[in-house]
Amino acid sequence: MTAEKLRPRVLVLGGGFAGVGAAQKLGKADADVVVIDRHDYHTFQPLLYQLATGLREPSAVGHSLRDLVQRQDNVAVHKTTVTEIDLDAQEARFNDFDALAYDYLVLALGAEVNFFGTEGAEHAFPMYTLRDAVRLKEHVLACWEAADKNR
Repeated sequence: MTAEKLRPRVLVLGGGFAGVGAAQKLGKADADVVVIDRHDYHTFQPLLYQLATGLREPSAVGHSLRDLVQRQDNVAVHKTTVTEIDLDAQEARFNDFDALAYDYLVLALGAEVNFFGTEGAEHAFPMYTLRDAVRLKEHVLACWEAADKNR
């Protein structure tokens, strides 16, 4: 009796440009690719300003991760948050998903806005996520409406 060789698992943490790009490049690889992101969509950040200014709707800026890899039979997408990575055990843990072992790990978790201690930063409007762009748009519209009421 011969043991069937399992395909290696590539775990891609993050559904941004790097994570999606890695998953797409691995689409024909003899491997199982698992993409994990806390959102089920990829944000096309170059268009965030158009969302914030009302030129585009959120659906034009946020694209389903599953749609971006739908023609790749070896890619699975899961929406959850990474809580721990055990490099020695080659395993990642999540807040509401079973732990996953991996053979290869792609860390593409993105970045966070940093104001580097700038005073008054709590009043700033970063524009890094879909939520940021919508928040800025709503703020601008509220300011316009308030100004219109005072005319």
